[in-house]
Amino acid sequence: MQPAAVDSPGVLALGARSRTASERQVEERRRRWPAKVGRLALDLVLLAALLVATWEVGVRSTDFVGTPKGADALDHASTVKLLMQDFPHVLWNPAWFSGMKLLPGIYPPLYHLIIATAVAASGTTIEHAMVVCTAVAFLVMTASAYGFVRLISRSSAAAAVAGAVVLAVPAFWQPSLRSGEYPRLIAMAFACLATFLAALYTRKPGRLRLTAVIIAATCGMSTHDLTGGLGVLQVLGVLLFVNYRPFAERIKVVAGVAAAVAAMVLWLYLPTLVGFHAYYLIPQPRFVPNTGTSYRRLFETVGSSLKAFSPLLLPLTLLLMAAAAWFAWRRSSFSSKRFRQCVGASAAMLIVALVVLTYAYIGRFTHADLEIVGIYPNDMFTYAAWPLATTCGLLLAALASELRSRLRYLWRSALYVAPALAAVVCLVATVPVLKRDAFSYQQTAEIQLPIMPGSNGTKQYRLALTDATETSWINFFTNVPEVGGPFNQGAVNFTWSFWAESVLSNDPPSVAEMKFMLNWNAVRWIQAGSGPSAYGFYQDHPALFRYVGPSADNTYHNFVVRQTSPILAATDAPPVLIVGSAENYNLLLRALALTDVGPNTLIPVQGEANLNDYSLKKLEQFPEIFLYGFQASNPRQAAKLLRGYVRHGGGLVIDVGGAAGLAAELAKDGAPLPVTKWRSFELYQSWHFAPSKSSLLRGIDLAKFSPAVYAQTFPYLVEGASQRSPGSSVDLLSDGRPVLVDEHVGKSTVIESGLNLPYHDDTFSNTTESSLLARLLLSSIARSWASAPANAGRAKITTDADLLRTAGAEGVLFKEDDSPGWHAYVDGRPSSVYPAGLGYMYLRLEGSSSPATVRFQYELSGSEWATIVTALLALVVLGAYLIGVPLPRRIRRRLERAKKDIRATFRGKSDAIRLQRARVAELLADPAPDVRLQGLSLLRGEPALQPYGDLLLEEARTERDDECIQALVALVAAFQWEPIASPEIAKLRRWAASVHRATRV
Repeated sequence: MQPAAVDSPGVLALGARSRTASERQVEERRRRWPAKVGRLALDLVLLAALLVATWEVGVRSTDFVGTPKGADALDHASTVKLLMQDFPHVLWNPAWFSGMKLLPGIYPPLYHLIIATAVAASGTTIEHAMVVCTAVAFLVMTASAYGFVRLISRSSAAAAVAGAVVLAVPAFWQPSLRSGEYPRLIAMAFACLATFLAALYTRKPGRLRLTAVIIAATCGMSTHDLTGGLGVLQVLGVLLFVNYRPFAERIKVVAGVAAAVAAMVLWLYLPTLVGFHAYYLIPQPRFVPNTGTSYRRLFETVGSSLKAFSPLLLPLTLLLMAAAAWFAWRRSSFSSKRFRQCVGASAAMLIVALVVLTYAYIGRFTHADLEIVGIYPNDMFTYAAWPLATTCGLLLAALASELRSRLRYLWRSALYVAPALAAVVCLVATVPVLKRDAFSYQQTAEIQLPIMPGSNGTKQYRLALTDATETSWINFFTNVPEVGGPFNQGAVNFTWSFWAESVLSNDPPSVAEMKFMLNWNAVRWIQAGSGPSAYGFYQDHPALFRYVGPSADNTYHNFVVRQTSPILAATDAPPVLIVGSAENYNLLLRALALTDVGPNTLIPVQGEANLNDYSLKKLEQFPEIFLYGFQASNPRQAAKLLRGYVRHGGGLVIDVGGAAGLAAELAKDGAPLPVTKWRSFELYQSWHFAPSKSSLLRGIDLAKFSPAVYAQTFPYLVEGASQRSPGSSVDLLSDGRPVLVDEHVGKSTVIESGLNLPYHDDTFSNTTESSLLARLLLSSIARSWASAPANAGRAKITTDADLLRTAGAEGVLFKEDDSPGWHAYVDGRPSSVYPAGLGYMYLRLEGSSSPATVRFQYELSGSEWATIVTALLALVVLGAYLIGVPLPRRIRRRLERAKKDIRATFRGKSDAIRLQRARVAELLADPAPDVRLQGLSLLRGEPALQPYGDLLLEEARTERDDECIQALVALVAAFQWEPIASPEIAKLRRWAASVHRATRV
């Protein structure tokens, strides 16, 4: 066969056709290019217009100029300052609430790290960096709204409407202008950016885009937990509901993103969730009517409130939702892919908005508001503004894509122009209210700067403030640590911190309690607010406080405490181990405060509630033990422990209130207690005390005891000694019964009381009762204890590493909150630290006569290091995924083997069901009734009837034997709690119910 000639007609025709097709493609691309350029130009113009509008609103509202606005602005500025001045020692923050964790702490740190980095890199001020960061955040959120709607809907007009609608919402601007919640604002910006990137990923999936989504979502979670979590929910919703891949693959993508984000923020949240701060992350009932969250805020008139929606946002959303639902109902299937994409993305946004509004209004439907501490329900409208505005843009585009009439271009124009004009009107009307409601402490703080002598760089003393608003800005202007602080979520012992603030504020209960608080909190300076009620107490006691002078505008008055004890010092004050519950320890501490039994006199050490948790060696470190509300899991062993402790010379005081039976059992088992048996009796109003000549009661006026009543109404229960040891002596009789008994055992003194004195003293705040309680504790201390005051030593206070050199002392008292991360070292050797006083730390020194170097070091725990390593590994894996590094062969093999095992497991279950179906079908088809009964009995052991529904329904239709019918009815009744998962099961249950009713008739 000869080959065709080159110039044959067939070859020429084929070549011509090929060249024509190529030319057509080139020509088509040339025709599309102007349209693409036009769309790009339109997008740039509209986006630029939105950004200019955002900038104009920010400037006119003073949000983008001047100093940072909002009530919490200087709180975060102070955090940045502390972070920078203490770097790299950033684990512990001693400036607030007697110490709290700084990094990682209760607040995710990314915002403060961004500001600190910007200040360090540019040399600008912290306030200017915060303002610039705020402007960038709003510009990013506006651009993200436009880009997100534009990518999903492919409509520039819908995207512009979404951007205009969100700018017109007053609540959108509230975090920076009114509240100063800058971490939440920046987390919102990261969330919006991550949502935009998720939409970009749905257009063209790729490794780089998915990695960008994960990083943006992780940054949001690293800035704030609430808004970061809502951002992750938005991202996952977009990746799940927008149809860009098969549903099974979308679930895998969502699971991967969620796992990656969780792994990288685990180090920030896991220590908090498993620790004592979990309370602040779980919604708590407030039992206070949520009057702030009014329904009017959903449809607020223009210019009424900075915490409300615009009058356009929610009505427009509801209207568009109704229209989209009507279109979906009128048509059996969606006619366009654009409609489906827009509806899917809208569903993701509406889920977030529904979560936010449910939290805002849940108090309207329950007896108590559920509130996450520090996140108020009436502030939640901010976080629903962006999702609802983008929903409006998406639904507008969805409805526009479904218009099919001849006038569709006119209808589309009206559909976009009407909400755009309404948004512009709302925006113009909103700008004045934004400027009106903007709030800042900056000028007030600068005018009211405190007049203090300073801490001389030692940080050994604290500042107390009577005005809570000062705590938000005082540390921005001074390095002196304060008793309170702005972020009470991070307080280690908030109960005692609140007690200290209430006593140090206006009108304290007594001078003794004030001195107690001053000494335990190492307060050297006090800044009192204006008015006699705020500073009158300090002015009326010049022996305790020296007046320094007023602030610049005469609003605040400053005082210096004449005598107080430092934060870190050596001490010879006797430590008393309190064995009992935390509640009982709190009662004792508050009772001692009434007579100023402070750290220079006595150091109460909070112990465990169970006496069996101690060894004799540990007990011998304390000259006295006070048992109050204690337990003993092994009374015989506990009695042996007390016997050895008293024989060693330790003092023992027991208040048997609520534990009289246990005390008697300990005495029976050989504990050296003066009372071997107690009997309860009730008193009402009068104590019926008999005169006493005991040295324990010398100078105590028993007539000044508060009434013997419980809860101000009921009789008071007292324990009286009905049987005593031979060597004991009665110190006090009540109604003829011994209620206070002591005994000298060798060099030790053992005292037992049945008065439940700490509880009664705390209830009535009686100084006479407090004096008796202090007398009992001080008189039983081991006689060998040193009484001379110790040299306080030379201390160096930093942040997470504190040093003390002492010439010799019995112990060291460190008035920082006893967090689990603190460790103590004496001359380089680890030593035990005990919680003492108001949740502080006490270190017992061995060999008190020799000099020692004591170092307190704050360190991360093993679990915290594990979460940090997990985050780093997740980051490495994410980087490997981005650049396409394949997994090692061994790991791939293991993953493939695990996948095969999972498939085999499910396949095995399906194969077993298939075999069981075949067997049951064969038995039910048998003509013999006994064989069919056997087939029904096989299903008794199955977990569900749904796989056999069609077989059983066919059996019900054809069965004529009464015994088989009753067996089938009984089988269906046995599975009546199984969810109805198929029509066959529903029909089978109706048949069984009809048969059952017919049988009963």
